Amino acid sequence: MSDAFRDFAYLLGPYRRRATLVMLFLLGASLLDLCGIGLVWPYIVVLSQPELLDGQPLWEQLKRATGVESNRSASVMLGGLIVLIFYAKGYAHFRMHRYILNFGAEHYVHMVERLSRLYQRAPYGFFIGRASTMLVRQLFNAQLFANQGLIPALRICSELIVAVAVVTLLAFVNPAAVAILAAILGALLWVYDRRFRGRSRALGEELARARTQMVVETRHVAGALKELRVLGTEPQFFERIRETADAVGHTAAEQVMIRQLPRYVVDSAMVTFVVLIASIATLTPGGTETIVATLGVFGAAAARLIPSINQLAVNVSDIRFSREPSAALREEIVTLEAIAAGRSDGDGVSSPLGPFERLDLRDVTFSYDGSEVEALRGLDLSIEAGESVGIIGASGAGKTTLIDVLLGLLSPSGGTLEVNGRSVAENLRAWNDLVAYLPQDVQLIDGSVRDNVALGAPPSQIDDARVWRALEQARLRDYVESLPEGLDTSVGEGGERFSGGQRARVALARAFFFERQVFVLDEATASLDHETEAEIVSEIERLKGDKTVIVIAHRLSTVERCDTLYRLEQGRIVDRGSYANVVDSANG
Repeated sequence: MSDAFRDFAYLLGPYRRRATLVMLFLLGASLLDLCGIGLVWPYIVVLSQPELLDGQPLWEQLKRATGVESNRSASVMLGGLIVLIFYAKGYAHFRMHRYILNFGAEHYVHMVERLSRLYQRAPYGFFIGRASTMLVRQLFNAQLFANQGLIPALRICSELIVAVAVVTLLAFVNPAAVAILAAILGALLWVYDRRFRGRSRALGEELARARTQMVVETRHVAGALKELRVLGTEPQFFERIRETADAVGHTAAEQVMIRQLPRYVVDSAMVTFVVLIASIATLTPGGTETIVATLGVFGAAAARLIPSINQLAVNVSDIRFSREPSAALREEIVTLEAIAAGRSDGDGVSSPLGPFERLDLRDVTFSYDGSEVEALRGLDLSIEAGESVGIIGASGAGKTTLIDVLLGLLSPSGGTLEVNGRSVAENLRAWNDLVAYLPQDVQLIDGSVRDNVALGAPPSQIDDARVWRALEQARLRDYVESLPEGLDTSVGEGGERFSGGQRARVALARAFFFERQVFVLDEATASLDHETEAEIVSEIERLKGDKTVIVIAHRLSTVERCDTLYRLEQGRIVDRGSYANVVDSANG
């Protein structure tokens, strides 16, 4: 449990002070519990044996303060005071628990923001080899930490304060009865804890894993629905979704069962206690004279103590349930923060580079983590403003790695990368502000044409005239104007309403909308038919002189009109020059 609270203290971050304030509020609410229950005993005594209170200093002061003379009249006022205190106590606890829930919700949002900022600062290499579902899983972990880690931890503190206060009061009334109650409850809860401690932790890991797997299987079906339906294998994938849903449902159900069990344990313990105390009083000479008041106080205390003990057991179970997800979340954040601390300021805000003039790679090498083979080896190349450059080579030659280095996504293991004579590493944001990346598989979000052209831009910064101008430059305006709702037309999930060529033109429109000066096309025509490819090649030709274009391609026809061609083999530039020279050399 100490490891869990260590993780909580770390994950709370700036919310630690607010958590301390919550504890102070809980302490105040528990004092109301103590006052209310503490007044029950004299109230019962004054009703059953009023003469016992005569001469008691506090009782006489109460009568003088209220102006009453008889014990009976004072008892009525005492009863009213108890009622008021219990109403105030109930309201205070209601407000406090609502605050705790809101606190947990706010912290969940904070955790999502914290993860998002750290992922944004993480280098591109961090994501290589990591499934996107791992990111989804961390978001699930953040939710589990808030709902079944943080909130239960605060409730434990709340209920523990109340329980200690009530038990302390009961110890003054009848310490022997308290010892008996503690022995019964302790024995039963110890058995419960021994039986389900490990299972609660395992269930948390199983649920996080099952939820992540459900996301994976759902994505598989959504992404390959056409192929699955034609192949007739769709039922198998939906069966996998059913299996993961079954795992999620049964795991959650078992966790709820474990959470509910303490309620029955505590109820059984209290019944055992009452019967045992009553039996002892019956068998003890004179014991029945005090049993009514004792059981009355313990009954009032039990009305508050039973829910507290039940909540303590439930919340301890919840914390164990969230133990593995919380530990994984903490480990992820520690890793990301260490990476962020080790990065230079070049990935943050940097001064503008001005209009693009020149990009230079000098003796650039690159190796992926864990690989002994260099993906790039001593590359030297220069690209001038307005030039169109083609990069060709067989699969595995290093083309994609070169593009990632050019974009600043990967930092060279050796050598330098400069734009306008300044280091890209020290001016990464400024360099990225000059570049547009057009991939082979253009990602369209499930939104309007406007949303997809102005991808990620705040609504207040989206000017329709600017969007139309970008579409016109990408030769897509006529098509969008023919759509029923124009810019407001939904492109469908994954851009299903747009052809491959139209998606490529949306990517071009994005580049024009954001006014980028360098266009990087990474196999942008590989999945297009020859006619559509010819249209995109024509667009590349049209951009020459106005934009700097870097084209990665398998098809030689895509780079036929480029000014300069580079051919890569095993991470080296083995040939450069005009299209005719490089292709003739390769064929020769």
